[in-house]
Amino acid sequence: ETKIKNKKQRYAFISYSTINKEFTTKFVKSLRAGGYPVWFDLLDIPTGSRRDDEVKQALRECSTFVVILTPESIASENVKDEINYAIDQDKHILPVLLEACDVPLRLRRFQYVDFMTKSFEEGIDNARELLGNLAEEALAKFPTSDAQIAQKAEAEHKASQAAEVLAIHEAATYRMAKAEAEKL
Repeated sequence: ETKIKNKKQRYAFISYSTINKEFTTKFVKSLRAGGYPVWFDLLDIPTGSRRDDEVKQALRECSTFVVILTPESIASENVKDEINYAIDQDKHILPVLLEACDVPLRLRRFQYVDFMTKSFEEGIDNARELLGNLAEEALAKFPTSDAQIAQKAEAEHKASQAAEVLAIHEAATYRMAKAEAEKL
């Protein structure tokens, strides 16, 4: 069983249809009990907060996007929007097939957890394994130590300086070419 122990690990966002909230709540609680950080609207939106703002922030900050697939979820405009955002933002994607449905085309290429053919315990074990693998990939993608953050900032600064020098060079080359053309 894979668990991520890094304190700065990023979490998985859960997308689902409210019709499936009973299963989803059990699924989330089982993942959390196994040590996996999961963002779930029913448990993580503070009272009095604006739901849309909280969902938007959670989607932006998550590393992994988990979607519970049922006929109701794939018909949901909110779930469709969340799927598209997650794919467009290059999030790790983990579909969870709960009921037979026409899996959206953009999700068909991803490895998924199949709760239709497995017991709940087998499905959770499979989900934990895949989430652990995705979380490890996400940790490699995002700096976690102060030294890594400083290295990334330095690399970004150097890249910015190089782009600035290139832009100045291109502008000078353009001006010289324009001056030559005007002489003719």
